[in-house]
Amino acid sequence: MYDLLTQEGRNQFVSDIWEALAFFGYEQFLNHGRGAVLIRGNESGPEVPRYAPLSAGCEDEQLKKLLEAYDPAQEIVCQFNLTGMETSCGQYGSEYPKHSPEHIYHILSQKQEEQP
Repeated sequence: MYDLLTQEGRNQFVSDIWEALAFFGYEQFLNHGRGAVLIRGNESGPEVPRYAPLSAGCEDEQLKKLLEAYDPAQEIVCQFNLTGMETSCGQYGSEYPKHSPEHIYHILSQKQEEQP
């Protein structure tokens, strides 16, 4: 179980499922442009991530700055919904230089195409 209320818990969550989040974030970027991977938590743990494109509007100034500055090929931006109205956002990817979102997307897409 991940404690998404702590930075350590959020970092561990992202690290444990990095490939899935990176693939999802990059795929959504290709389809919708810059955006954040939204992660909500509940008593049983994190829910399935969703994507919020910057083009849909962003009222959170910190998140907006991250979305305007990040490199989608190398990083993803996650926004965690912590307690209903309280959120935390962060940029992830530089700690995984050999496993960038773009690289993971191309590798996994190729594997999907190879399957009958």
